[in-house]
Amino acid sequence: MPLMIKLVVPAGTLPLGTVVQVVEEAVVPPIVPPVIPPVISPPTTTLPAINLQPFLGTASGIPLLAFWRWCSFERYDRYQTLMTLPGTGGSLRLVAVTLFNGTQLALGNTTVTVTLTPTSGGAPAVLPPVTPSPTAKELTVQTPTLAPGWYRLSATAPGWQVPAWYAYVPGGAHPSTMPVVRATWELLHPPGGGNTFTAADTMVPAVFAPLVAPYPPRAFPAAPEIPQRSNTVETWLVLSRPEDVYRPNLAAGNAAQPEGGAASPRLAGVSGLMTTFNRQAYFESDVIGSSTVRLPLLDGPRGRGTVWSAQHLMPARNNQWIFTDNFRAGKISADGTVRTLFGRRHRGVPTLWTDDPQDLEIVGDWSGVAGAHYPNEMWGFAWHAPTLVTDPNAAPIGGEQPHLVGPTAFAPDRKHNRILRAVFSRNDRALPPVMSEWKASSEPWDCVTDGSNTLYVSEWAANRIAAYDIITGAFLTSWATPNPEGLFWQDGALYYGSLAMKAIRKRVPGGSDTLAFDLSSPYVIDGNSRYVKFALSDGTFGPRGMAAVATWSVNNYGYPTLFQPNGVRIWSYPNDSQANNGPGLPWAIGSNYQTAVGIGNGHMAMSGVREGIRIQSSALATDTNQATPAYLAGRDEYRRLGFRLTNGDDGFGMYGLALPWGVSANIDIYLTAHGHMRT
Repeated sequence: MPLMIKLVVPAGTLPLGTVVQVVEEAVVPPIVPPVIPPVISPPTTTLPAINLQPFLGTASGIPLLAFWRWCSFERYDRYQTLMTLPGTGGSLRLVAVTLFNGTQLALGNTTVTVTLTPTSGGAPAVLPPVTPSPTAKELTVQTPTLAPGWYRLSATAPGWQVPAWYAYVPGGAHPSTMPVVRATWELLHPPGGGNTFTAADTMVPAVFAPLVAPYPPRAFPAAPEIPQRSNTVETWLVLSRPEDVYRPNLAAGNAAQPEGGAASPRLAGVSGLMTTFNRQAYFESDVIGSSTVRLPLLDGPRGRGTVWSAQHLMPARNNQWIFTDNFRAGKISADGTVRTLFGRRHRGVPTLWTDDPQDLEIVGDWSGVAGAHYPNEMWGFAWHAPTLVTDPNAAPIGGEQPHLVGPTAFAPDRKHNRILRAVFSRNDRALPPVMSEWKASSEPWDCVTDGSNTLYVSEWAANRIAAYDIITGAFLTSWATPNPEGLFWQDGALYYGSLAMKAIRKRVPGGSDTLAFDLSSPYVIDGNSRYVKFALSDGTFGPRGMAAVATWSVNNYGYPTLFQPNGVRIWSYPNDSQANNGPGLPWAIGSNYQTAVGIGNGHMAMSGVREGIRIQSSALATDTNQATPAYLAGRDEYRRLGFRLTNGDDGFGMYGLALPWGVSANIDIYLTAHGHMRT
């Protein structure tokens, strides 16, 4: 029997079936974040039934008879796609396959009966039984005339396990509910391991109503010692939603999609349909140099705003962080609010990842820029320090003194072969910056200032690092470096890294150029490594000069590799066996390809291909170990019963649904540990 839980759409969320109109790109100011109340769960009311289908398998895979489009019949899928059926009758394809190794199987002597059940109610359509040839590896059934709406597809076939799937028949108003289905990646990685794999599906409100929760106020005392699990706590400044996120999105209805194995235009009547089908933040092609947006670029409070695959992280005042990614630069406030400073972002509900154009808008005043009005691959961000000076005699604005001149930043725009300059208002922080193309450059990878008027640029395609005068733009000097990447300035020296060198070097202007950190160990640079991006500690988290290095490798469990200032690698950090053995919540040990890291203000910020920004800092007296046996059991039970579909990772769901309080004492402990309060 499916587990019965409760459903509620709290007051103030989007109405069921809300559609956001796709409009042209425009120049707009950043979103002004609203005041967010403390983390309080919605009232407990009835949730939808979650259909659970346990399947048996082995380490080599799960034999299934599956609907086409439920998976691509490879090892597993890191995405889901929308499937449509014509209301006038069409065909459905089923394939016999071993999920995980992708081997197709012979159906044998079996008879297959397919049922199409309308999710809005009404009688299901039971199709005539089909008996394929015993050697056949797939079959096709014909569908009857169908009314518009969502249909749950199921089948019986003696001797076969058949996971349910969903298809949409266009026509009329879009439904107020939508299906959410456990993706094959999650199916094949059950909590706690074992050989029982459970498919899960249900219907949820067709809304985008994420549960938002400010990052709790926290002290970050200076911790100049080498970080260890025993004295370090890990929290999430931007919420983590790894793997499949089941985030609501809107179909644009203008892309081609494969139906029955062949490409055909999407049927009319799909535009504006809300779905939960998504693409994991995983693919290198989405992160490095892609000009196509496939993942959400959202502003807003913690829980709504997104950051994934940050390419640069830099501490700012008041425990804030500057970040860049493939398409934008932004700021993360101390409470976890994300705000785009310039570049591209989604206007509202993200567009279905298979569709174009995405519903994007351009932030910033690009009216004076002849080229593209957005960056494309941006691994750096550098303030011109003299422009950050504030006016002590002016009246405060928002509790802070205005600047004497407009703060000015520089950023490398690699794929557009240019250095961007952003000039912000001196006294109005809500205004977007005025953008300009400061200088052409040959695939600029990173840039950094010397704290004064010199800008260093790693010009990747030119195999050199060049120095320019910020005031005049004049070329000052350069030196040969094979495909230079990450840059960092500290204590009068420029540190520069390169995957080709497998090293980070230290150059004193007008003086020495020496090896600072040897990265040649396969534990640092391996076959997955794509670059060298790094930060040096300012002494508030780890000893001053400690290096944290990201290369896209997963050898270090998704964490940057740390080096002592003398170049010795810190071998004990982190350790998967210690993930649960220390203060705070368990560390997120896993295969998260590292992209960027920053250190300052008493904490270290880290980003990888997965969504979220995690923070490590010195443990406080109040940071007790949360990874109790009850917590770990509750986390596994929460995932096994399918609550990630309805309530998201760690209880931060997307559909305005109540949390599953009272299902078990262990789940209650798990939710409470993540800051939720039962009312």
